[in-house]
Amino acid sequence: MKLYPLLIAVAFFVFGCSSSNNEVTTDGPDATAATSLFDSVWEIKNYTDSSGQLADVAPETKYQFLFESGANSMQAFIGCVNFSDSRYVVSDGFINFTLGARDGVVCINETEPFMDQNTAILSLISGGEPTGSVALMFVISEDRLELEAADGRRLELVAVDELMQQE
Repeated sequence: MKLYPLLIAVAFFVFGCSSSNNEVTTDGPDATAATSLFDSVWEIKNYTDSSGQLADVAPETKYQFLFESGANSMQAFIGCVNFSDSRYVVSDGFINFTLGARDGVVCINETEPFMDQNTAILSLISGGEPTGSVALMFVISEDRLELEAADGRRLELVAVDELMQQE
């Protein structure tokens, strides 16, 4: 029968084909976690440092993200810098984000520990490329968000009440 292959192709297209990586799946094990990722302010508390160890973020610095639902845009405040026009893509338990333009610097901190911390965090977020992106697996449990790269480097974030006010 020549109709059989056509029916299979139509069924595949209608029921099984989705090329959009910009949307969060609304069914399966990641559905609740993916939904709670959005419209919350996430602040990094721990990161993998240059020696491969999990370290605390210095208390005088803030690394915050707000993933806006429905728009694939995010607000990012990293160290002392506000990044505008930043974007994210969520797909199958992974998130990629790309930082936009540097908007403004709120503080100047050129100490070696701060620079090492900032380099390690930005390298993980960007995959080593200034405008690049790397897929980070994410897991959310209550008010904690864990991001992990394929090489084992991690960021641990907590939900906070408000995004740092940039000046």
